Amino acid sequence: MKRNVKSKGYFVVLLYVLCCYNLLVNSASADYQDITITKIGEFTTGALYYHVDVKDEIVYFTEYDTKRFCSLDVQDPTRPISLANYSVTDGHDFEIQEDIAYLSTWEYGMEIVDISNPSNPTKISEYVSDSISHVKVVEDYIYASKHNTSDSFYEIIDISDPTQPEKVKEFCKGQGAKPFISGDFAYFGVRSLSQTQTHFRVYDISNPSNPELISEYNSSEEIYVYDIYVENDLAFYALANNGFMIIDFSDIANPVEVYTYENGNSIWRLHVEEDILIISNDIAGMKILDITNKTNPVEVASFYDGGSSYSFVLKDNLLFVADENDAIEILEISGWNPKRTSGFLLPIVIITIIITQMRKKKEKT
Repeated sequence: MKRNVKSKGYFVVLLYVLCCYNLLVNSASADYQDITITKIGEFTTGALYYHVDVKDEIVYFTEYDTKRFCSLDVQDPTRPISLANYSVTDGHDFEIQEDIAYLSTWEYGMEIVDISNPSNPTKISEYVSDSISHVKVVEDYIYASKHNTSDSFYEIIDISDPTQPEKVKEFCKGQGAKPFISGDFAYFGVRSLSQTQTHFRVYDISNPSNPELISEYNSSEEIYVYDIYVENDLAFYALANNGFMIIDFSDIANPVEVYTYENGNSIWRLHVEEDILIISNDIAGMKILDITNKTNPVEVASFYDGGSSYSFVLKDNLLFVADENDAIEILEISGWNPKRTSGFLLPIVIITIIITQMRKKKEKT
């Protein structure tokens, strides 16, 4: 009988600890008012910076006007060091997968470059086609936004052999930018060529040779989608003319518009982490929004020192920004840790300790 009483006591203590911890975690995660953004480093050549990405401790970026693909050593982010300037037909969008960079070119298609030595990028091959503005690389395939004099659409390219990229399929007509791909789903935002309608589409790409349209939300407004990020069935669309949209795809057959945020400036890139939305907001600079309430985003931090914030990538608590008319800027986010320890860790530790103590008591009796 005593053992039962002790077991109930342990259970009450455990329940109390879990409740208190849950309240602590929830209250801490909902408070983003202490977030600040500070510039800690920059690199500038006076060029027009378009796209940026980071791999390990190397930053890669494109200079559109000088037609270069460049690399920086950022082991010390306060003092970035130039490593290489690789000539490319025009420096536009790119993606990195392992030791290969896939560069889109407006003039002839795509260039594939070996970056295993960041100080000496070398050309592997090229894919000659219509103009390619944006690329998304997933395993053995590229999803490219293509354009010619009469049409715009997406194309799937097989890169299982990077030396011989091959066309797989054309699909999803319309003017669009970089898609977001999660598992077998690819999210697109495309504007019809007549510019009278915008289509927010989801394709099943489990078979890349036959992508299947499974969901579509249409808007009669003139919207140009430039970037997409999907988190927990909510798709965030960066609008190149004004703000961003949120569409709920939890019921894939019946998508619902949740909210449209307008602030008078183009949003070129966005990233969602927890209940935080980070945007590059053109001449308004970089902004961080608390989106705990999806229909009432609240700006909690911003940074602007001139130029035009275009592309960015988040790594740990650092933002690497292609400030189009200014520099490659390195910003530090303080007051928020996107890589928090899981909220389940401490309760699991407590549970383990209590169970161990109960077993020891039982063995003694």
